[in-house]
Formats: sequence, structure tokens, C-alpha cells
Amino acid sequence: MDADLASVGPVAGCDSSYRSHYYGAGGPHVDPACHPGATGVQSLRHSHYGKDRFGLTLDEEWFTAIGSAGNTLRTGIWFEGSRRFLGRDWHRILDPSVDYQWDENPYWLQYEWDFPQTIFKCGAYFNAGGIDTSGFELSATMQVTARTAFYTAYTLNNSVYVGTGDPLVDASQSIVPGSDVTGVPAKLWVVSLDRTGPVAMGLTGKYTSARRVSLTADWYADAYWLVDAYLTFSLESVSDRLASAAVSLVANNLLDASYLSAIVENAAWIGAPRTVAMNVTVAF
Repeated sequence: MDADLASVGPVAGCDSSYRSHYYGAGGPHVDPACHPGATGVQSLRHSHYGKDRFGLTLDEEWFTAIGSAGNTLRTGIWFEGSRRFLGRDWHRILDPSVDYQWDENPYWLQYEWDFPQTIFKCGAYFNAGGIDTSGFELSATMQVTARTAFYTAYTLNNSVYVGTGDPLVDASQSIVPGSDVTGVPAKLWVVSLDRTGPVAMGLTGKYTSARRVSLTADWYADAYWLVDAYLTFSLESVSDRLASAAVSLVANNLLDASYLSAIVENAAWIGAPRTVAMNVTVAF
């Protein structure tokens, strides 16, 4: 541009030695030698980030003895809210030939977004302008005998996309406010039975409900159960010299269920089949 900040072109007939530059093809239009008396033009991209976050956690624990075993009941609540700001504007660098000082008044505001986010128990992650999550989790452990324990946990979760508040932005990201978040199950249930001792063993069942896979189509991964088991034999029962040695047999996906494990938007990975492994542990 010239001294009056007007855009100027190259001098007619200027033969440039520029063949290319960082942003594309070269030629007289980007060669300073073809613009005598003019000043180059550059811009500063300025991104703005901000987040206000607040939350509250409350926990209560109650212990009582039932027969010869002690039992603990624990309950709690976790509430978290946050607001995220994201913006970008562009500023003219006053004179690129001198330094990088820029005009504080932007000549273009590219975007300015506010993302709400609310979480109520079970956690959440930020995506698509934010999500709204609510639910609860219940867990219990019961000491059946001195060596046998029963454990169960149930989680109920409702996670939906909030959206950015801008219908055009939501449409460009294929986001429908109020739709289920991909990869997040509405229900989880775990049941396990474990026995300790020279011969330790355990059996665990894990249930995962249907999960949304695609943002643009009604594609949900099927619900499934996984069953895992283990058996550990302490060699101490054979000889005191082998007190620090143990042999374990571990089976994952014992019933060889077919399922989709990891899920991202519009893609899913096939879960591992049945695997059985034997481990020998020796401590020195």
C-alpha cells in the first residue's frame, strides 16, 4: 500500500525473480522490488480464550457392623458448571518493515463464541459447543464371608449436546442440540464376586448399554455384556520356600462376545475377542 494506505499493484513490466513464496506462487504481485515506495501489508491473528468454572462436591459416609463384617455406605454429589469463551480477530501491523506493532482496533472480527457447559455427576467432556450431563451412580460392597466379597455398581447417565447457540455453526459441525453424545452409554452395570486366600478367584460381569455412533444418522452400537474371570494359586501352600510365588490364569471376554469397544464420531472399533493368559509371579 502507498502512503495514503491505498492498495497498489506492481509496476507495469516488472520482471520478478520471485518464483514462489510461503503462501503460494511468486511473481511481480508479491515482489517488493516491483512496488517501489510501497509498504508491505501484514496482519496479526489474535485468538482469545477464557473459561469460568465453578463446582461443589459433598460426600457422606456411614459405617455399621452387620454380624462379623463391617459395611460402609457412602453417598455424594458433584456439581460443576463452566462457561468457555473463544474468539478470534485480526489486526493490521502498522509497518512490517520496522517491527510487529499492530493497530489495537481489529479490522475484522472472525468469530466470537460462548459455550455453556453443565455437569451433574458422572463427568463429561467438552465438545460441540458443550454438553449437558446428568445422572447418578450407586455402588455397594458386601462381605459375604471372611474371604468372599460381592461388589456391584450401577450408573445412569444422560448426556446431550448443547450446541454453540449459532444454528449455522451447529449445522456445519452436524450438531443437533439435544441429541445424544456419541460414545456415551446411558447405563453401566458391574457385578463381581471375589474370593481371597491360597486359591483366589473372581468373576466379573460388565454391562454397557447402546451408544450413539453417528452424528448425522440414527446409528447406535448394540448393548453388550463382558464377562472376565481369574484364578490365582499361591505356591505357598506347596512349600514355604515358594511363599512369594503365584500362578494366575486370567480370561478376558470369557464368553467371546462380539461388541464395539471404542467409539468416536462416525467410527467404531471392534472389541477384543476372548483372551486367556497365564502369569507366573516370583518376588525376591
